[in-house]
Amino acid sequence: MIAGTTITNGQSIIKSTTGRDGQSFTLGQINLKAEKVEVQKTTPGDLLSQIGSSHEFTITTNVPNYGDYQDWTNPQFSISDTPTSNLTTQFGADNAGIGVKANGVALTSGTDYTVTKAANGNGFTVTLSNPLKQSGNAITVTYTAVVNAVGVDKTNNTASVTFDNNPQDHSSHGTGTTDSTKHLYVASVPLQKIAFSDPNTILLGAQFTVTAGTANTPVKFHDYGNGVYGIVKDGAVDAQGNPVVTVDHITSSDTQIVIKGLNADSTDATTYTFKETKAPTDYLLGDNPVQFTLTVQPTYKEPAKKTLAGVTYSMDSANYKNFMAFRCLVWVGWSGGGGWRVVWGYGYHVVVHRRLAVA
Repeated sequence: MIAGTTITNGQSIIKSTTGRDGQSFTLGQINLKAEKVEVQKTTPGDLLSQIGSSHEFTITTNVPNYGDYQDWTNPQFSISDTPTSNLTTQFGADNAGIGVKANGVALTSGTDYTVTKAANGNGFTVTLSNPLKQSGNAITVTYTAVVNAVGVDKTNNTASVTFDNNPQDHSSHGTGTTDSTKHLYVASVPLQKIAFSDPNTILLGAQFTVTAGTANTPVKFHDYGNGVYGIVKDGAVDAQGNPVVTVDHITSSDTQIVIKGLNADSTDATTYTFKETKAPTDYLLGDNPVQFTLTVQPTYKEPAKKTLAGVTYSMDSANYKNFMAFRCLVWVGWSGGGGWRVVWGYGYHVVVHRRLAVA
């Protein structure tokens, strides 16, 4: 806002006034409204994530028209980004991974702007060296972050802008924030191993291997404990930069197996083949171990496949949307030498939710 110049009343100089809403203003002061600076956070398109998935983020904002005010000689303008801890920002050497442009033209790090890492080493702040020179320009900050974990509640990052809104007082700042925090999504599915004679009895110790696609590429997992497994992309590292510890199978627990990170980095469907390689405790595997397929298909709001709308799951040839309960009860007999016969029965219970988790 703009408040009038100081007023002289006899020997008194009036330097402030109070508006109808009761708010006090210093006369002769200019305050730019925060609405003059807008901030948007975008990605090229919504893709499901797994451990090791890379996502590009672009922050778009604008510098106030400082040049319209002759008293504004040294304004301040900075852009900050705060990712969750399971996103690793790819700073690169000398912060070259943080790209900054003004009206589409690349700016020079160290000359036109500086990058300061946050205390946690993951977030950052870009500060323009001469905002007056960039007065009225559109500023974009582009960088890549890699998912280092999917066992957390949410994955997102929030951008904000801080700028001078008073030429006489550099401690007076306006703040612009994103209209909505940018989320990344993880598709997950739970699986249970149950007793044939009692579906309420969960069997422990059964192991499954999982392969993906027509090439049957082995899927690797990070074991978070308590039956939670995250799918790991080759070469993925954790938040400390160390290779993610992986296992090549999942094991049934006393609750359920939860697999996170399905169909990552693709707009097309992926079919997973589950094959039991070890029977539950006190059971034998047999000649025909349990095997089934699960197809995961992301759906989008538009033909360009930019905005994720949901996920469709298909178990073998049956299609289940939103929720399904699938049972396959297997009774297997096997005759061995020595005249003895072992008969055992067990099944598996797969419950698949349309679970588009912010995870």
